[in-house]
Amino acid sequence: MKIKVSILIVLLVVISCSSPSGKKSIIVDNTERTYTLHLPKSFDSQQRYPLVIVLHGRGGDSQRMEDVSGMSQKADKEGFIVVYPEGLEILRGRRSWNANFCCGEAYVKKINDVQFISTLIDTIAEEYNIDEKRVYVTGISNGGRMTYELAASLPLKIAAAAPIAANVGRNDSRGATETITIPSAPVPLLIFHGKEDPVTPYEGGPSEEDPTILEFSVDDSLQFWKEVNGCSGSEIITFGNIQVEGFKNCDAEIILYTINNGGHTWPGSSARFTKESGFVSNEISATDLMWEFFKRHPKS
Repeated sequence: MKIKVSILIVLLVVISCSSPSGKKSIIVDNTERTYTLHLPKSFDSQQRYPLVIVLHGRGGDSQRMEDVSGMSQKADKEGFIVVYPEGLEILRGRRSWNANFCCGEAYVKKINDVQFISTLIDTIAEEYNIDEKRVYVTGISNGGRMTYELAASLPLKIAAAAPIAANVGRNDSRGATETITIPSAPVPLLIFHGKEDPVTPYEGGPSEEDPTILEFSVDDSLQFWKEVNGCSGSEIITFGNIQVEGFKNCDAEIILYTINNGGHTWPGSSARFTKESGFVSNEISATDLMWEFFKRHPKS
């Protein structure tokens, strides 16, 4: 009887370890990097699927990001693969991403997170039948800044991006400007930002980490990308507490959703990002809107 029980336990362990969805790891730069993979319930290895990369904020992790974004439920409904990568936990409980101008220990230690995500895309492409013309990225806060960085650094891999509660640069205490990598090609962008964001202020200003550092505003970040994407002019529509600004004559589309009463949060989420993050608007669903945006923007 004991032998049968032991065999059953071993089989369960093997099955759980070989499960296509769940927590996984790869080695990049001689370092173990972790991520959570979610395959849609209808997954068929003979079909090709889009891939959506979802990035947590500083101090977050893949499980929390899966809860906040609701992207796995969207993937089951619409039929795409989701991956939730994790920043390195250099300080206990403080995972972060190096977005070229911030954040946390990943920035201080100059961790090559772009290489990690690039390698992760290649790994998933080898293991699963993804459509490499439909690889998308989104994230919030530090993860939103990393979303901007990946769009700038990997335009041949990233078809479109949707940063939330993020910016592209700052002016340090010496007055020097630091930004994400200068993009080499236009990338379609769908941007969400709350006007009452207490962490990444909509109008810019002193950094939460260091008040001598001045964060770029939403407009600064827009100007940065409008030049890259070749946009001129815009149209604005307003409903409730939502303002939608679409830019014209772009080589790659840019749309900004401003949530007038929104905080440092994921619009439409049933889970608050942090206790101090402010109001979560349910007038729109960032997850639903970005998926519709992504579907319009495969790589040519």
